[in-house]
Amino acid sequence: MIGFPEKVTAYTDGLDQRGFLSDGLTYDATLSNLELIGEAATRVPGSVRNANPQVPWRLPKYT
Repeated sequence: MIGFPEKVTAYTDGLDQRGFLSDGLTYDATLSNLELIGEAATRVPGSVRNANPQVPWRLPKYT
């Protein structure tokens, strides 16, 4: 889970928003890694969640 944000940072280093959005490969790779972060976060064991109540494991959904 730690490696995914490191990849996102490496992929997007030096890009502004326009450059990021115009580079399809970087955009797709970044999106994929963000999805992997979300997927990994859903698999954090309950014992870890309980031991770290300061972490907002679930945020309220916005409608």
